[in-house]
Amino acid sequence: MNPEEQGRESVPPPPPPDAAAETPMPGSHPRSESGDSHAVAIPSDTASQQAANHVIASTPCHYPDFEGVSATSRVSVFEPTSSVMKGGAANSGDLRGQLVAVPDSKAKGDTAKREPGDLGVAPAATSPVSVAHFGVARADRDAGGEMQALATDQSSPIPPKDDGRPHILPEVKIQLGGKAQDEVLERCTRRRNCLELRDFPVSAKPVWLDRLFRRYGRILVEGGAQSATDQWRHAWFIGDVHGDLVGLVAALEFIRGRGEYSKTEDIIVLLGDLIDDLTESQEVLAEVSEALGNGERMILLVGNHDDALEHSDTRGFGASVDPCDYCEFLKVIADGGPGHPSLRFAQSFISYMRDAPVALFLSDGTMAAHGGVPHTDLAEQVAGGVWGEDHRVWSDFIWARLHPRAKSRMAVSGTRSRELGAEDFRKFASVVKSHLGFEPVRMVRGHDHIDARFEIYGGKWQDSVLTINNMSWKLPRETGVDGPRNPCIARWMRGQPIQPFVILMDPEWRARMQPRTEA
Repeated sequence: MNPEEQGRESVPPPPPPDAAAETPMPGSHPRSESGDSHAVAIPSDTASQQAANHVIASTPCHYPDFEGVSATSRVSVFEPTSSVMKGGAANSGDLRGQLVAVPDSKAKGDTAKREPGDLGVAPAATSPVSVAHFGVARADRDAGGEMQALATDQSSPIPPKDDGRPHILPEVKIQLGGKAQDEVLERCTRRRNCLELRDFPVSAKPVWLDRLFRRYGRILVEGGAQSATDQWRHAWFIGDVHGDLVGLVAALEFIRGRGEYSKTEDIIVLLGDLIDDLTESQEVLAEVSEALGNGERMILLVGNHDDALEHSDTRGFGASVDPCDYCEFLKVIADGGPGHPSLRFAQSFISYMRDAPVALFLSDGTMAAHGGVPHTDLAEQVAGGVWGEDHRVWSDFIWARLHPRAKSRMAVSGTRSRELGAEDFRKFASVVKSHLGFEPVRMVRGHDHIDARFEIYGGKWQDSVLTINNMSWKLPRETGVDGPRNPCIARWMRGQPIQPFVILMDPEWRARMQPRTEA
């Protein structure tokens, strides 16, 4: 990260005391004259719910005890019911937090150099923010790393939404409180002590999925056989897990613990890479297979580590990616004989992922995949309508990367980890529009590892790409200081911008949650 990217933009002065406070509308994204965001309203499902539960105001406030927050900041205050957390108080008691603020700091991940064939890593961020607050304002950067207001980038191939709202809102930060910590601890302890493994379902095509989505091979497009779009409300996206049981359980508890979540009306989308790196890949898979077996509406998109894991009767387990910790774990068990339950369980996961989707398209122009989209050299396959059946197209959804600043990148054949720029994405979107019935305009993805665990691509991407990670601990191959990280998930609501949620974890508690490893 260069010095310009490490710097923070100066805080604008607070408004005069007699200035009338503006009340942002749900889903709006107010900006200052310089183009930065300083207030955001959290969208609500209904106007009555908003009136009953949300009190939104934009006002100059002082938070001297907030770590990483300016002393004077124009914020939006969000008050669930009548409980408001005072400045500096971090224990919300549950996952939903008590205070929402939009400080004038910039918390944006940066994508640094990548290891060949697999990982994008980023330098360590500053110390974790210890106070629950919402919506850290961001500044966009052009290819040279300079601060740049979004509205001034006239050359971007990705247009803003027609209604003037952003594709993606600033992140919402919520403290993992004491009650939620107890729930995560209990569930992780139960999972670690459970010797029973529930195999993955035989098919990755549950009945409800075909009611909501059309299929083009391994591509899912909203609008199923019954066009039952009114039967679901939210999609929750969880990024790379990489064997982090604590991060996955915390994300699921956060989603399930929200009053707006419905097991029969919401969808949880895992963006791939459930395995490798951290030590609890099997426990992560067991947690997911249990949710699937219990009928939870969960979609598993294939990540490159999931795709790389293989098994054959003659060669046993193998993996075409590094690191491949889960594969090595299985090989050790297989050396002791073929009858171990872990081996059959892993084979059920491999079979399930061979049938799992690689990309998801929603009718408002939102798409999700682990990696990228088909590069420009595959335009003929996409235009011909066979893109859902072509393994080369699948590979780009799983393995390709979106460069956060480039306009376009060369389509290099013969490699899986190809890169695309904003213009390359736009070309794909225009070609595939005739098959989808709508044009993809924004994307939620994983694959690249961000130390802050999320990044919104600005500049030429016009805030249209959100990369999220769910790892709550630094991976061994990542740079930076060892220790906890704050996982990020995202919520999709029909007709609303995508909302990222950062789950703040107490570092000492998270350190105690680490599984014991052999010396």
